[in-house]
Amino acid sequence: MPSLQNSNLREIAEQSLRANIIPTAQGTLCVAGAHQFRTLWTRDFCYAVPGLIAAGHEDVVKRQLRVILSFMRTDGLLPRGLDVTSPKARVVNALAGNLFKDFLSYKQPLRPEYLGEHRTVAFDSNVLWLQAAKLVDLEGDLPFAKLMKLYSKNADGLYEQPKYSDWMDSLKREGPQALFHLQMWRTLRALGIETDSLSRVIKAKWFAADHAILKESTDTLLLALELGFGEVARLVEEVRRRPIGVPALEQPESEVSFTTRIVGLRHYHDGFAWAWLAAETARVMLSHDPSFSAKIFSELEALCVNEGAVPEIYVAGTDRAVKVRLYRSEMPFTWGAAKILEALAAREAASGMQPLDH
Repeated sequence: MPSLQNSNLREIAEQSLRANIIPTAQGTLCVAGAHQFRTLWTRDFCYAVPGLIAAGHEDVVKRQLRVILSFMRTDGLLPRGLDVTSPKARVVNALAGNLFKDFLSYKQPLRPEYLGEHRTVAFDSNVLWLQAAKLVDLEGDLPFAKLMKLYSKNADGLYEQPKYSDWMDSLKREGPQALFHLQMWRTLRALGIETDSLSRVIKAKWFAADHAILKESTDTLLLALELGFGEVARLVEEVRRRPIGVPALEQPESEVSFTTRIVGLRHYHDGFAWAWLAAETARVMLSHDPSFSAKIFSELEALCVNEGAVPEIYVAGTDRAVKVRLYRSEMPFTWGAAKILEALAAREAASGMQPLDH
């Protein structure tokens, strides 16, 4: 008999994901959100791939990976996003109440965007694309060498990251970042490439006696736990100590982009909670603290039932999506919905549950 545990959460996550899988001039593809994020963001999509697979959308995954790759620049850089217009126009359209929807139809050909508002690339997208392509065994030779041309190491063997270039792009996060190095290690390992030298660099920088890793973002701690880096007890204790779903410890205002502050999102990445990260925490903590994981699933269910969809960001510790004068949390939000479905699938696999019929 199928389990009904968190059945409302599952149903809403599935509905939210399906709502963002849309017809385009290049086939059925998955946008990041319904309003201001109704763009094919490469990073969001790659993070969502395991959940899309769990929900039975592997065909969409393979198609979209190929479409993204078709826009690779001659220097190997993948687009940060694809749209029929500038993604900035999506934001303006959302603020205007979808006034220009007829001009933003995905019946038009897709156009790539390579640089964000700070004129920086999405530094992690190439590595995330490779990881996603490996998950679905994308046919053909992966252009590994070309995609890796984007990355170079400094004298200490670390990758220097431009400011505002990873998923926490309201924060500068300039220079070597633990999250990217762990993502690189995971991708190289999945592709069967030697990782010993990178392991040594990572351990020396973030896992030495001073435990620098404990100051890193919550998703970094979770990835370290998954990959077997660091002391499990310390990492678990730090994850449990933090507000659920909040990515970073509070940052000085000088580290937060001006545009983020003026729209009322001063704590976009260091105070508000993210549904995708809450779900990721629930998934990873399944094997370390099942009761803590169950609590997160219940909180996510209350949030999604209250909002009627999976939101992007919410007020930590509540069931309310973020709403400020110039910004409303995007929903339904693909990344959050997919991570919830990935987490639920992991729980079923761990406990021997039978999945619900779709």
